[in-house]
Amino acid sequence: MQNFAPIQNFWRSRRSSLRRSLRHSKAGFTLLEMLVVTLMIGVMFAIAAPGWLGFMQQRRVNSVNDAVVRALQDAQTQAKTKKLSYSVSFKQDNGIPQVAVYQTKILDDPNNPEVINPFDTNFKGWKPLGENLELKGKQVLLGTNVGTENSINSSISYSLNNTNKITFDYTGALPITPPPNLGTQGLIIVVAAPQSNDSNQPLPSTRRCVKVSTLLGSIQTGRISSTGGGGDQCNPTS
Repeated sequence: MQNFAPIQNFWRSRRSSLRRSLRHSKAGFTLLEMLVVTLMIGVMFAIAAPGWLGFMQQRRVNSVNDAVVRALQDAQTQAKTKKLSYSVSFKQDNGIPQVAVYQTKILDDPNNPEVINPFDTNFKGWKPLGENLELKGKQVLLGTNVGTENSINSSISYSLNNTNKITFDYTGALPITPPPNLGTQGLIIVVAAPQSNDSNQPLPSTRRCVKVSTLLGSIQTGRISSTGGGGDQCNPTS
């Protein structure tokens, strides 16, 4: 039996060491370890959050800008297909950008056609821009230099009124009677994220735009840049 004594002592020591290890593992993390982990998570979130928020802002802006293009293209297509004038109007409804694509006139009486007013309370053609985004109020800002039909104002305004309208004739071009006032800028729709301290003003770095620039109704997308004369230009992107 004495020959087995060293082996017995070895296994006793191993069992004792194993019990101590198990007791230590059951103790879990110490308070200090938990505080360190929590602090590290907080620091990582603080570093990552601005970049993530900026990414989501630009994603919303890009999606709404694409929806503006689709609305204008839809109006052109409808005009050419149905051989009628079609218009596009924009507004902000409780801070959510809206669009309406509609037949410009009802021709029941060709001598006295009824002009459609999308801002009439009975008009049901409005829908949110970027419907799949489920936008909340003031997440995306909409602006335009379009004043009355196919006519530009001197600057881009982010307070949309009830007169802005872009109309395409039965060929999908801009009507020549009355002639459109395109200036050197073209008809511009701007989409941007609002500033954090003023939700009625755009964050300059996020401004995307859509421009109708010729009588043929050419539609281009781009980014806004300020000019020395105080105006804003929609510079097409490749």
